[in-house]
Amino acid sequence: MREFNGMSAEEYFATTFLNKSRKNRLLAELTKPRRRTRGLDRFCHGTPDLIDLRKVLAYGPNLERKPEFEDFAKEHEEMVTILSPEPSVDLLELPFSEAVGVAVMCPDAVIIVGDGFSLIYGEAFGKRDKFLLTE
Repeated sequence: MREFNGMSAEEYFATTFLNKSRKNRLLAELTKPRRRTRGLDRFCHGTPDLIDLRKVLAYGPNLERKPEFEDFAKEHEEMVTILSPEPSVDLLELPFSEAVGVAVMCPDAVIIVGDGFSLIYGEAFGKRDKFLLTE
């Protein structure tokens, strides 16, 4: 499994991109197999309350069409790790553009973790929250 600054994708994501008041609880949930799905489920509806909003580069339901996202995607084709409560995509390692394609098609929450960034897709029902965060 891929590491980010010597940490697992879950540890790196939690310590780098989460709101300070939520970091410890979510880190514990994401790194314990029995609690992992519950921790990932929190991103279905509560992303704005969980993330460090100072690290948001772009957000919105049409995120993929924003110039900031398009520019970012052109510069990042490295391998990333997907975190999701959906077992069929959880822990997949793919190039960034392929991971975005998986996230778009997945009805559940998806967190894409890359070196220095994270892309979060909320649940696909209703208005889908999408956030691109950078260090």
